[in-house]
Amino acid sequence: MMPIRIGLASKSNSVHLADLAHVAGAIGVQLVRDFQPLWNISATIAALPDPDSIPPGVWPIFVTDVVNPDNELGFHLNKAGQP
Repeated sequence: MMPIRIGLASKSNSVHLADLAHVAGAIGVQLVRDFQPLWNISATIAALPDPDSIPPGVWPIFVTDVVNPDNELGFHLNKAGQP
């Protein structure tokens, strides 16, 4: 199975690409060390420079300044059935 590809993107005015890169690096270690052995699923994470241009197949995680509780505090699937 291909690894799950996760993209970390900022929609915040105060969180920049360099910040995302540091966080993605730390989460990447956790994915390899903790997630993969327990769940038997491999995944990668990368900081993405443009939150409006997510590559196909990448599951996005957005960092925002404000959370809209009507549509951003849950698990959502896109039309292709991906988170």
